[in-house]
Amino acid sequence: MRVLLFIASIFLILTGCTNPTRTYHPLDKPETSKGEIVKYENAEIKVKYRGDFAYEVKTPGSEDSVMFFANHRFCYDPQNRNIVVPLKDSIGYDITTPKDGLFVAIPRDSVTLCKNGIKNNSYFARNHALHGTVYGVIVGGAIFGLGAMAILPFFLLASQGSFNTGLFLLYSVGIGSGAGGITGLTFDTGLNGEKIIEDVEERCSAYYTEEELEKLLNDNRCY
Repeated sequence: MRVLLFIASIFLILTGCTNPTRTYHPLDKPETSKGEIVKYENAEIKVKYRGDFAYEVKTPGSEDSVMFFANHRFCYDPQNRNIVVPLKDSIGYDITTPKDGLFVAIPRDSVTLCKNGIKNNSYFARNHALHGTVYGVIVGGAIFGLGAMAILPFFLLASQGSFNTGLFLLYSVGIGSGAGGITGLTFDTGLNGEKIIEDVEERCSAYYTEEELEKLLNDNRCY
């Protein structure tokens, strides 16, 4: 069990690397995001939490350059076709229910919403050899470790209590981790053989289809 916890802790350390892609709140660059502050006087706006909500917009004068904006909460105003996000307070937290009715509204057609947030540009995520090996070690070690614990009672009964449980589990996890690491390395590098370490890319992780986008917006209406 300690071996499994150790492997899991290594995984958390490696996957916890920060994503260097810079994101902006829409108010930081309103002329780029095409967002504006609007006031809803006769409607109760309900912004909903979505931790991976982000969108991209083309920067002026360049078709190839994009900038990203992110917020933890948003909703969709179908009447005006606006993506609506709350303002932030003086220390940077979202104001979820502004008493004055002020929100930032971004025209839906001026931006592209990101599916699953912005692409993870951490070194761990871009290095296929590294994360393929780490995932393989964790999965392989866990499978062999759990399998060893499942069959352990049979060995204990057969040996009448003289069986070395700790050594058996250690060997099982070690063999599983080794086999899993090799498998993960081979699979991940083979699947992405053109480049073992990807370049930093500032883009969405994925994009919505029209059907997916309509469902997302309809499920998150402001009123």
